[in-house]
Amino acid sequence: MIWRNSLRSPSVAISDWLGADRHGLEPCRWFDDAFCVANPDSLEYLAAYLSGLFHIQEEIALLPVLLLDPRPGERILDLCAAPGNKTAQISAAMQATGTVVSNDASRKRMGVLRTTMDRLGLTNVVLTISNASDFPVEYPLYDRVLVDAPCSCEGMSRKNPSILRKYSVERSERLSRLQRLILERAIRLCRPGGRIVYATCTYAPEENECVVAGVLDNPLGGARVRLIKPEVPGLRFSPGLTRWRGESLPPELQNSFRVWPHQNDTGGFYVAVLEKEEGAAVSSGTYRSPVSVANSTSGSSAQPVFPRADIERFDFDTDVLSLYRSEVLSRKYTSLVGRDVQFPSSPIVLAAGVRAINTKGSDARISTAGAMLLGAAARKSIVDLSVSDMKYFLMREDLTATDAWLVNPGSVLVRSKNVTFGLGSVTSASGTGVLRSFFPRTWAGVDVTARLSALGAK
Repeated sequence: MIWRNSLRSPSVAISDWLGADRHGLEPCRWFDDAFCVANPDSLEYLAAYLSGLFHIQEEIALLPVLLLDPRPGERILDLCAAPGNKTAQISAAMQATGTVVSNDASRKRMGVLRTTMDRLGLTNVVLTISNASDFPVEYPLYDRVLVDAPCSCEGMSRKNPSILRKYSVERSERLSRLQRLILERAIRLCRPGGRIVYATCTYAPEENECVVAGVLDNPLGGARVRLIKPEVPGLRFSPGLTRWRGESLPPELQNSFRVWPHQNDTGGFYVAVLEKEEGAAVSSGTYRSPVSVANSTSGSSAQPVFPRADIERFDFDTDVLSLYRSEVLSRKYTSLVGRDVQFPSSPIVLAAGVRAINTKGSDARISTAGAMLLGAAARKSIVDLSVSDMKYFLMREDLTATDAWLVNPGSVLVRSKNVTFGLGSVTSASGTGVLRSFFPRTWAGVDVTARLSALGAK
């Protein structure tokens, strides 16, 4: 399943790149702008993926964020985020406004999300590393919190049958204790009137209804929550269990729901949508005011948000540049983040926004991710390629420059069908003009050369 990334180019439809007849696009019955693709083996599919026009995700895994219902400008926490597909979905739904704090206990697993942020242009995402069960509580509390809890993953057994061989009741019970702690922490972190979505990809009631029943029966520090009954037109599902092992569970658990594989030809899932009561007491945890990192350049009038040479070369729309601030979070790159992004005081911020400025050399300059983020705002030094020529650019092969390109030699932004793919350089030597590609050989986890070779692109 793929979903369209409206951040990358709002005016570009998936059908503009992937013809419905050729690729067998089939719209998802219950999720707007998501499609099954019957024939993904093509240059157009690879190019559209690399440029961030869409993201690939398991169909049923789209459900928790749909029910979280993120809104532009909010402050949202994805508490168990890796590998980050749901974080990407949240950010896109918010149109990269507000703040998405994306947290996980595994630094290694968050590396996948870092490249996804660059490819999709997720400028409102902040990455942190912390155990979800003791994520620091600080002010302001979050408008919405997603708990995509670690679980025994029985619902993924159609893709990976070996999962069932690892299952045991004892393991589910161990996981349920951790899940309960994480859900309790999520309730602490959510503001009164806010929403918490608890989800697993497993069937075990110990990890699902029994966990939610615990927070319904035992209000946390006076912070009561209630279950909201979701409506998802087009999706078939079953109500949550209200009895297990001969014991009654809270009757409102029928407002949570289970998705079984046979109902929609997907994996299995459990989801509960909780709302923290407006009059609930806030957590007794320590409050801290969010601060930006010490080496941030945000708010500095002396330093432009982007290298002046690139602003002049590409004539970027300054109104678009004003949407971002720069954050120095790495020795190799400066990131662009949204102006209204709030960094938490703790845990430590691992990364944020898009690595848009390359600082590895002597001079700061735009990166591939920066070119893709800001390409639509450029008005000069642009080269347009056909889709058939794009394969040479993606493979870092030289193309013969046209006379029009040679009018303004030097660095250029490379586009195809109104989508920016990255950077190149137009040069003239011995009377022959050349467009040289700077596209990374490996981008967003894809070995571009190998993929193109498999597609028969020479």
